Order: sequence, then structure tokens, then C-alpha cells
Amino acid sequence: MADRPQHPAEPLLLPARGDLGRAPGDQRRPRAPLVRHNLAIPDLGVVAYAGMPLVAEDGTVVGSLCAIDDQPHDWTERDLDVLRGLAEACSSELQLRAAQQRAETVRRGHEADRARWSLAMDAGQVGSFDWHLATDELTWDQRLIDIFGLTEETFDGNIAAFNRAVLPEDAERVGQAIARAIDTLGIYEAEYRIVLPDGGTRWVQARGQALADATGTAARLIGVAYDTTAVHDGETRTSRVLEAMPTGYLSMDHAWRFIVVNNAAERLVGLHRDELLGRSVFDVFPGTTGGPFERAYQTAVDSGQPQLVEAYYPAPLDAWYEVLCWPSPDGLSLFFTDTTERTLTTRRAEAAAARLAMLAAVARSLLDAPDVPGTVAELPRLLVPVLADGCIVTLLSDDGRPRDVGSWHTDPPQRSLLQRYARTRIAAQSMVSPLARALTSGDVVRASAAEVRDALAEGEARDLHDQLEAGTCLVLPVLGRDRVRGALTLYRAPGRPHDPDDESTAREIADRVGLALDNADLLARQSQVAEGLQRSLLTDPRRPSTPRSSCATCRPRSRPRSAATGTTRSCSPAA
Repeated sequence: MADRPQHPAEPLLLPARGDLGRAPGDQRRPRAPLVRHNLAIPDLGVVAYAGMPLVAEDGTVVGSLCAIDDQPHDWTERDLDVLRGLAEACSSELQLRAAQQRAETVRRGHEADRARWSLAMDAGQVGSFDWHLATDELTWDQRLIDIFGLTEETFDGNIAAFNRAVLPEDAERVGQAIARAIDTLGIYEAEYRIVLPDGGTRWVQARGQALADATGTAARLIGVAYDTTAVHDGETRTSRVLEAMPTGYLSMDHAWRFIVVNNAAERLVGLHRDELLGRSVFDVFPGTTGGPFERAYQTAVDSGQPQLVEAYYPAPLDAWYEVLCWPSPDGLSLFFTDTTERTLTTRRAEAAAARLAMLAAVARSLLDAPDVPGTVAELPRLLVPVLADGCIVTLLSDDGRPRDVGSWHTDPPQRSLLQRYARTRIAAQSMVSPLARALTSGDVVRASAAEVRDALAEGEARDLHDQLEAGTCLVLPVLGRDRVRGALTLYRAPGRPHDPDDESTAREIADRVGLALDNADLLARQSQVAEGLQRSLLTDPRRPSTPRSSCATCRPRSRPRSAATGTTRSCSPAA
């Protein structure tokens, strides 16, 4: 039955009588078309069914969460709200798992790409190779095919094709270097001679890295190779190699002045080499000063060890770069590439995974909460810093008065300021404040820090607001079924841009909070009604009977009056 959620992504409700089946023991098929041929119906004796769809991140229905009953059952709105909330929590967990798998795939691909790129930088990236050990599939790029004097048609694409090209005098040494790299998951490095198809010879320098699979066993050997014939002939081809590199290359002397620039570097930074040569890196790129790039440059020079840094460079470049800083006796060489697209894609995937994890945590906390208002007051700890840098939760009491019940900030020093601000801001706000507008209109309100400040009366609240590092403010009303129940106020620090996905997630959380508060009130009222009904059905306790006197004359009866005096005769022990 879990494979029959209503399409598309809507609840499936089959009422009790006449839809699903008949009386227990009745083997006739049910009349409802969606379950007419479902053998589980008679086997389980299902009479009533309610199913909620489980959806993937793109809205695709992947299953359903259902409740069944073997007795006639009229599904109430509360039943459906609880089932819908559980289904949403399950959907969030499924979406979180999918997002984590996608992020893991991106991470593994990134690691392989980075290893290939780093090795290519060491060797000049003349040509690259990738050998899959399990399938013996050897892939060469066009440049490496050209170095070996082959074509795509004459290159067989396996390790035997490589072995045939290596000069016999060098074959054993090269084979040992490859085996050692595979056995140790280490570096492969060798310089050898190859025999060209026309009978000539050529020197080749190769460098590679063995990569492991999930079990820790070597699965691939990747690397780069380049022609070193000219070096052995006493001629340098460094300039040609550098110009052919798709990766940017910059070389600086000990005064931080550029002395070598290749074509890729000109393209990546948008400047001609004439604008770079002879000038200091800190003059051309002032955003480098005091940042992660300068620290990596200085560390490489001071330690003599290569440094790898990935960081953002502001406008006019406005891009992310990964830079390999390689110290040399002449100064410092930089191999760099633009990683903006890769970085932003990775960050979006991580942010999406964080939002799904947070949604799942919120759903679990609201479903399991014995005290819903108390749980709602703790929600800022879950929302920060995924959706904002600071958060305040406001709830309306039964008389309509707002109360700030909880707050949290990602920065500990700001956290205490925000708590004090939450205790004082409501009394200091005017009716045109963002919070008041959201509570009275039920609409989302966006405001700048200046607008929030202008709505505060002079005093402690305004002074505390001035100390908070708040850039923008987003107030989301918490809507119940028939009224506004409160609001979520989210603060973003200056420099944190607005993210539509964050706002959409915050809206969903506000809706879930409103539903949880409504359900809690409904449950409390139902409990009160049930308790009152139980009390009304209880009988009064029996009262003890009045003891009777053993004296016959003292038993209740009408008292005769004296004929002479008209008084009532009393009973006495002497009578």
C-alpha cells in the first residue's frame, strides 16, 4: 500500500465504508479503484487508509507514509496534521541523505581533480595519463599521445602499449617505479627513453600518484609527463612548456617583483604581461596584503616548503583561486587556477545539506516536544548560523501581548547583547517597527539596521541595538490556523548576502512552528474537555445516616401539647 500515494504528491485518503473493503472475512474485492487489485487489503483486513507522500528535493514522489485501521475511521484534521508532519520529517531525512551522497561525490571528484592538477604543476603539465588498474584502461591526453609519436588510432589504450614504447634498457627500472607507487599508494617518478614509430628516441619525464578506492587498495595511477629531450640535448624548453600550460604561472624575485608571466596567467587575472613584469605583487594586487595569499607566500619563502592556498580575491577579480606557492633560489613561483565555479558549487551543496539537516532537527524537536512553547523558545540555537547570524523568537500570549521567549547569536560576545536586547526591545518599539508590522499584518517584513533603530525609543534598547553587528533584519510571522501566533526575527551581519533559499527555509520553519503551536493548544483543550467530562460522570459520595435513639419516646414523632399549658411535652429519663 505504500506504493499508492495520490499523484502528484497529494495525500491519499480512503474512508471507511464502501471504499476499501468489506466486513472481515468477506473475500469479495474492494470497490475502491486504487486498491482494487492490492492483495494486502484483504490480508491485513484494512478498512480505513490515510497516506501522505514522501518527496525528494525536486518534488518527485519516492514513497508514502500511511496509517491503516481495521475498523471504520473518519480521519480528522488533527490525524492528518500529525501524519503530514511525520511525512515531512521523513522526507527531510531522505533529502538529507541524498544531499550528503551528492556532496560526497563532489568531494571525491574534487580530490581526484586536485591531485591531478597538483602533480601536473610539478611536471609542467605537458601531458597527462590515467591508468585504471582493475580494467587496464590507460587514458592519455592528446599532448601525451603526440609525445609518444602516436595517434588515437595507433594508441591501444592499455599498459602494454606504454611498455612497448619504453626503451628496453629503461623498462625494468620504470616498471619497478610503477610497482612501488602502487604497492605503497605513493608517488611515481621516472625519467626514461621511448622509441618513436619512426625509430627515433625521446626522453620523457613522468610523475604520478597512486589513488586508493574505498577499501584502501590502489585503484588508479594518475600523473603527468613531458618531453625532456631538449634538456638532455643542452637546450631549454622551459618557456615553451610554461606557455603551453593551461594553468596560470607567475614567478617573482626576492623583492616580490614579477619576472615571468605565461599566457594562462594573463587570461586568469585579466592583465597583459607588460602590466605585470617588473612590478610588485602587492602593488598590482593590493587585496593580497594581509590576507591568506600573502601569508602563504611568506610562509613558503621563510620555510622553503611549498604551500597550497585557496582563497577569495575581491573585486575587480571577484573570484576564488587555488595557488601552489613554490619557493626557489630565484624567489617564488606561483601556479594558480580559477576555482570560482567549483567553490561556489561545493558551498551551495554544503549549504543545502546544512539546511536539510537543520529542517530535520527542527521537525524532530517539534514532534517529540512535551512542551511545545518551550521547544520553540530553543529554536534559535538550531537556526543559527545556518540561516542567520542572530535570531529572536516572539510568541503572542492569549491576551495578544508579544513576548520574546528565546534568542541566540553565532558570536558569543554578541550573544549576551542579543539576550539583553530581547528583554528590552518590545517595550521600546513603536507600532511601525518591523516586528509590530509583521505581528499585525501577518506579512514578512524586511528592514535595514537603520530602520530597526529608528523604531526604538531612546534608552537601553537602542543602545544595545547600536552595539549589535546587525546588517539586515528579516521578520517572519508565525501563522496559526486563524491568527498570528508570533514571529521569527533573523539578523544577518554586514557582508552576509541575502539567500533566497535561506529565506524559503525560514518560512517553512515558521509554518511548522505555527502548526505545532496550534496542535499543542488543540490537545490542551481536548484534555480539558475530557477531564471535565470525566468529572461530570462521577456520582457524589454517600453521606452517613443520622444515628437513631434507642429510646422509643425519643424517636421522631409529633409532640403532643399539654391541654392546660399548651406546651410541648419533652422526654426525660424520669418519664
